[in-house]
Amino acid sequence: MHRFLEWHRQASRPEARLDLNVLPERYRQGRLSPGQAALIILLVFLIALVVPVYQAVSRSREETSSLQLELNALNSQVQAIHSRQQRLAQLQTEIAKYEAVLGARGMTSHYFQLVVTIAEVVPGVYLRNVSINQNQIVLSGTADSYEPAFDFFTALEQRTEDFSSVKWGQIGLTTGADEVPFGITIDLAQE
Repeated sequence: MHRFLEWHRQASRPEARLDLNVLPERYRQGRLSPGQAALIILLVFLIALVVPVYQAVSRSREETSSLQLELNALNSQVQAIHSRQQRLAQLQTEIAKYEAVLGARGMTSHYFQLVVTIAEVVPGVYLRNVSINQNQIVLSGTADSYEPAFDFFTALEQRTEDFSSVKWGQIGLTTGADEVPFGITIDLAQE
């Protein structure tokens, strides 16, 4: 028995083990060659590089799309401002034209400004045409309803120091667009 124990001790030492692999080559656990190991390390490294790049590109695309939406919103606001500026320029041209007409006829723009100011004070009144003939002003415009038109007429009548008479030229029926067209003739007071 002593011999068996001796043999067993020698067999259990790591240097003394015998590794027998009787399986065919295709079933044996393969070992990686240094080239294969280098290829695997290279692939893992490339994947580790691609993931952050993909995340950065995705983030950049999201930021670009949000910036594009903001740009579109700002462009629409710019277009709205340009259209308002064009309308303002048209109105300023018309005002200059009316002031030139007033000046050419020897009248001051006082009456014109007075009529426009009264129209601005009465909400819902929109002047479309103002013409001055000798000592008379002829107005045409629209109002949101009959009440603002009558309020505008009354405000003009109360200016007795400037106007000798204020008469309705016309007051129309509503046109379907919820507007009341009107016309007023004003005789200027003699100075």
